[in-house]
Amino acid sequence: MATDLLEQLSRSEVPPPPDEFDRQFHQRLNQSLLFGHFVELAFRAIPFAFGFFARAVIGLLVLSLTGRFPPTSKEAR
Repeated sequence: MATDLLEQLSRSEVPPPPDEFDRQFHQRLNQSLLFGHFVELAFRAIPFAFGFFARAVIGLLVLSLTGRFPPTSKEAR
């Protein structure tokens, strides 16, 4: 009788994976990736794009109303 755990595990019978194992695994993985991409798009990419566009629109309004370019962060110092 083997007393070492690894020896016992090496002698034990391992059943084959189910036929649908790969398909189920990939479906769960794809759902997780899709959710992660959606969250990143909703909470990172869209607010960044909106903020970047808003800065451009505000700059256009300032230029239209005052006739001068709005100061950049380096010029404001």
